[in-house]
Amino acid sequence: MPFCRWSPSTAARSRAGCSEGADGTPHEVQIIEFADREAMDAFLGDPRRTVLAPERDRVVARTELFPVRLPGADGGAA
Repeated sequence: MPFCRWSPSTAARSRAGCSEGADGTPHEVQIIEFADREAMDAFLGDPRRTVLAPERDRVVARTELFPVRLPGADGGAA
């Protein structure tokens, strides 16, 4: 699968981690921070990403998205 580089304006920061995948835990976790919901929607709908969907679906068992808001983000209480 080709490597895709996303614009800094789309994904502010990205991190990934790997595990053994035992007992149903994921083999890989990616944390991607976006400025807002619109930026996340733009990332998910980006044609450079969606064109790879058939290959991703072939090699990835499942994908789960968990939108979260970190304490202290957007001026919220820490």
